[in-house]
Amino acid sequence: MSPVQWATLGLFSFLLLILAYTRDDRKLKAIPARAAQSSPNCWSLKDVERMASECELAAPSIDDQLPPKTGRRYIAGGAGFLGGWIVLQLLRCGEDPKRIRILDIRSPKCLDLLEGKAKDVKFIQVDVTANIRFYERHSSLISLSAKVNVQGAENIMDACRNVGASVLVHTSSGSVSAHSSCFLLWPWQEPKHFVQVINDDELIPKTHKDFFSNYGYTKAKVLVRGANDAHGLQTGCLRPGNGIFGAGGDMLFLGGQAFCIADPGFPRAPTYELEVLDGEVSFPLLSPTFMLLLAYLFELLYLTRHLLVAYGYPSLASFIPNIAGGDLVNLPFLYNLTMVHLIFDDSRAMLSPKQPEGGLGYKGAFTTFEGLYKTAVGCGGSEFQGDGVHEGSAWGWMAGG
Repeated sequence: MSPVQWATLGLFSFLLLILAYTRDDRKLKAIPARAAQSSPNCWSLKDVERMASECELAAPSIDDQLPPKTGRRYIAGGAGFLGGWIVLQLLRCGEDPKRIRILDIRSPKCLDLLEGKAKDVKFIQVDVTANIRFYERHSSLISLSAKVNVQGAENIMDACRNVGASVLVHTSSGSVSAHSSCFLLWPWQEPKHFVQVINDDELIPKTHKDFFSNYGYTKAKVLVRGANDAHGLQTGCLRPGNGIFGAGGDMLFLGGQAFCIADPGFPRAPTYELEVLDGEVSFPLLSPTFMLLLAYLFELLYLTRHLLVAYGYPSLASFIPNIAGGDLVNLPFLYNLTMVHLIFDDSRAMLSPKQPEGGLGYKGAFTTFEGLYKTAVGCGGSEFQGDGVHEGSAWGWMAGG
């Protein structure tokens, strides 16, 4: 071939790549009609201002959903925002603080847990230092996630049986039912599993490649449900489908079941965060295809470094950048949760426990907007929490549209 022919071929190939790139971007940014039907009303600036005024006038409450005092003994596995919230609601129900225990590696720092009746709740320090590895996808790393999600759950269930506990409520995640997808598409392809309706059906991924990461594959939901014993330890799972703003309820005779729960509003879209947090957080709109290619590069570096260390070549691994900390959220797993449209159906959890299908009588009280609004109001500045815990504003990016 002549130089002119080679140049023509190269230019043609380059134009094809640009075309494929732009078409891929267009497909990933599009909102399918099926997803739009589930959330038909996008928030405008006027909607945000109106809802913010409503939040100021009347804060949402779950007082009408609190159950009566039971006199049982309770253990909260953690003193963070979820465990601490559960403790506070138990006290509001009238439970004796001396019958409640908090297990965590660090004593409570939230002011609500350091005053009133909450300060009488006994804290027991335990080793819960194992971090979840939600960012790993490669099958060679499954054992690392299993140490937390599988072995950790077995340790908790064994401890419950040893002390004679009768009920274990496990907070799982709605993400375990999310199928993985492919986002680098040929021009004639459409994204697979781009819209997913997630409910209490057992149509969850079955093989490792179908899960969004090793975290979902090893999540201990099945273990906990399988441990249910009508005459011994009764177990159940809650699978939150969006940000957790309050605690869900549980019925003791619904052992071995799992329930999806979500807020009472419409499924959110990325533009919701943009409207509510505009001015508080910067969200530069970037090409999702470009960010995905960058994520694959980060994952290649992460896996190469890990495998070199695992096979005894730490000196070679030292030449590869260490992908750690906040950079881990830029790995490809994230796209299976943020670039697809997940619609969580909590209709079964909302059924009355007296109905034949069985439910929790769940009623969502806090919407995603209220959670975002409180986040914007509460995190306008930087606040030191103590013991090395620091909260403040951070720069963020959003891929897509």
